[in-house]
Amino acid sequence: MKTIYKYPLENTSGKYAISMPSEAEILYINAQRNVPCIWAMVDTEKPIETRQFRLYGTGHPVEENDLFHHGSFFMQEGRFVFHLFEVQVWHDNNL
Repeated sequence: MKTIYKYPLENTSGKYAISMPSEAEILYINAQRNVPCIWAMVDTEKPIETRQFRLYGTGHPVEENDLFHHGSFFMQEGRFVFHLFEVQVWHDNNL
């Protein structure tokens, strides 16, 4: 069954491993009550997979390559802007 789930990003490390149904579609990124959150359309009948996300503030060094930008949002009344990326996993089926 398809539904929308919210995934709070509560630790401050900037690195997140989030378990969600496979093929979940990221819909929206924003802060709710000063906690960054991801909203995703999920199919609850799909198997669970772990996806890797990174959160960087404006002006912070981006330490990884192969990142997909999902969105940006403001925190603390617009004083800070954060950018959410997903680590892209590449599969080579010819191996």
